[in-house]
Amino acid sequence: MSFELSQLLYNQKDICDAYKNCGIEKAIELIRQKQQYLILISDEDFTSNVLVFLTSLNNSLYNYILFNSDIESEDFCFKNYTPNLNISMNHKLAIDEAYKILSSYEDFIHPANQQNKHIESACKYICDHLNEDLSLEKVASNIYISKCYLCQLFSDYSQMKFSEYVRIQRIELAKSLLKCENYPIDIISQKCGFSYCSYFSSTFKKIVGISPEKYRKIHSKKNPLNTVSEMQLVC
Repeated sequence: MSFELSQLLYNQKDICDAYKNCGIEKAIELIRQKQQYLILISDEDFTSNVLVFLTSLNNSLYNYILFNSDIESEDFCFKNYTPNLNISMNHKLAIDEAYKILSSYEDFIHPANQQNKHIESACKYICDHLNEDLSLEKVASNIYISKCYLCQLFSDYSQMKFSEYVRIQRIELAKSLLKCENYPIDIISQKCGFSYCSYFSSTFKKIVGISPEKYRKIHSKKNPLNTVSEMQLVC
């Protein structure tokens, strides 16, 4: 084994430092970089090397956190991670496994804060990219967590599925645009991330109860009925 590969597999101090000083997202970012590099320099037995890497990562984190945190050893006696030798490992599965290792320590040290932070980051990313194609995998990747974990977070915190949450946020954006902008319905559909205007209209009606056109007519600032209502309120 070359010195370069040996360092990659066994020296995880940079990841430990990043985790302790910058948080789990930065640690995951470094893991991604290392495993991409591992693909390039590894021999044909990539799976075995990844399993060694994951075991090394767990052992490094265990010892680093134990000796650099105010934690009693009897409270921090996790059983060392043992990789499943039957797993047909690939790059994506390796990232998910690495996240499981990190999250096991994070859940012990900051059991609630980290979960809240992840769901907030996910919701912010969704709201900032509603005009784009949004998948569970894409959002999870951009906030450096696994898609399985993100799916569970949405179920726990929002009491709805990820896809349902995204649809509702798209419709909320559409309602705002219908009230304040004069874009044609098909343009609003695109701005809210719907590929087809017909699907947008049917989804809008299902959630809101009326069509986008009728919603605009009722809520438009130029609607005479609204103007009269506003005048009556003022009086």
